[in-house]
Amino acid sequence: MIPYKIYQDSISGIRINTFVVYNDTPLQESGLFEIMEVDIGFTLFLLIGLLGLTFIAFSKTKVEDEMIQSIRLYSWSWAILIMIGLGVLITLSIYGMTFVSFALLFGHILLLLFIIIFRLNYYRLNKGGKQNEE
Repeated sequence: MIPYKIYQDSISGIRINTFVVYNDTPLQESGLFEIMEVDIGFTLFLLIGLLGLTFIAFSKTKVEDEMIQSIRLYSWSWAILIMIGLGVLITLSIYGMTFVSFALLFGHILLLLFIIIFRLNYYRLNKGGKQNEE
């Protein structure tokens, strides 16, 4: 078995022989601390999405002053509060694999909420500044 052999399978996605800590994919052989052939298509999708959202969330604006930092802090605060509320609601009402799916996307949703709240407040700041100039 060649480690890190990558090939495309049209039915199941991207397959790779790699080290896994634990694999319990349904209808496949289970593995614990060994090199196995796994489908990493969805894993790559989640990883690229998380890294992309992280780069967007931490990118600087053209003018980075105290007001922008205040908007960032406000946005982080609200994003975390919303995610805590959503997390409590989901924990109390959803079970099984749907809950696990939500848990996988928790970081993605947090970053996305931060970006949306920050961009809305940044837009309001710029819109308010242009109206005052006229």
